[in-house]
Amino acid sequence: MKFFLGFVTGIIVTIITLYIFYRSSSNEEELQGLTLFKKSGECITKRKLKVFQTVRENAALAEFGTYPNEMTVLLINYDGVSYYDDQSIVVPKNKCARRIGTYSYSTRVGFQKTVPVVEIQ
Repeated sequence: MKFFLGFVTGIIVTIITLYIFYRSSSNEEELQGLTLFKKSGECITKRKLKVFQTVRENAALAEFGTYPNEMTVLLINYDGVSYYDDQSIVVPKNKCARRIGTYSYSTRVGFQKTVPVVEIQ
């Protein structure tokens, strides 16, 4: 009987441990500092975006406009398209970079920044 209870306890502990590992690994896929809105917001731009840093495969920090009116955004793509540094993204006609959230991050020199998150819709 003690053997059977020990065996069952071992199986339960193993299942709980695997579940905890599964939950922690799925949280790593989320982007820290990303807040998405329930509804899409306003159109931020219809201009070309220039990627200056990829954050992950489908998300990149990009900017548009000219100095002193440059604006930085986090561009996200849910269609499986990957971004790369120095890529130029042309917003197609009848679409725009629509605000879908905010992204907070630390710059290389340690400043905290919050930028709009956009998706081309």
